Amino acid sequence: MDPSMDPAKTLAFLRVVIATAWADGQLQPQEWPWLQQLLQSIGHDPAIQAEVESWLTRPLSPQDYRQAVQAFVDLHPTCQDRRSLYAWAKQVIYADNEVSLEEAYILDQLGELSRDKTGSPTETDRIPVIIQDFQGLVGRWLSPDPRPHPSP
Repeated sequence: MDPSMDPAKTLAFLRVVIATAWADGQLQPQEWPWLQQLLQSIGHDPAIQAEVESWLTRPLSPQDYRQAVQAFVDLHPTCQDRRSLYAWAKQVIYADNEVSLEEAYILDQLGELSRDKTGSPTETDRIPVIIQDFQGLVGRWLSPDPRPHPSP
């Protein structure tokens, strides 16, 4: 997580990761080291710490998770912020070597969110266009010339 992220984004980021940890209904012992590492990376802002502690002491519902993701998205995170969120959520989800159905859904959703949303095509998006261009070029080479040829 980027330590220079503004406090509102940081709080939304943390809420999504913590809600992800609660997705299977409990915080697993293996998830705690990842959550502690994440909390240490943001420093000791008392306002954030108090809010986060309340999320760690009671399960967050699927509704809490959806609200957390929406709050994060509403803050217009950068592509790097979204990728960082996905990476942290993935670490927490895989920490106990078991992925519940809810966690798989969350990982898929955050994976979609982490993709570049700039509208510019990625290299894999361009493959069908490149193939079409190539087929057109080869087709012109292989097709007979429609122009009449003068007789010798």
